[in-house]
Amino acid sequence: QGRLRLCPRRYSNPLDDIKPMVARDDLLDIQNYLGNVQVADTVLDYIVRLCEATREDTLVELGVSPRGVIALTRMARACALIRERDYVVPEDVREVFTSVCAHRLVLRHSQRTGGP
Repeated sequence: QGRLRLCPRRYSNPLDDIKPMVARDDLLDIQNYLGNVQVADTVLDYIVRLCEATREDTLVELGVSPRGVIALTRMARACALIRERDYVVPEDVREVFTSVCAHRLVLRHSQRTGGP
């Protein structure tokens, strides 16, 4: 009475239940096609200026690195492809900027704690 009964747990790896959503070759084709999505010099300049601005902001300890610029460019290309375009527009960059760059920023301590 009143005793806790311990049931044996069934241990399984949830990764065993994952099913592929796209074939490997199809994914490689998509990745290769991204290189065909055009990025005009003006849009590339916009991407670089956005990332440089994060490094110059006084509220930011560590801004978006050159590798972040590359990641942002790739994701903007993917966004354009999803929108059925073979060229990137500034709206593509804005749409993916936070997802790509937020984790790449380190705010100054005073900004993280809300203090001076």
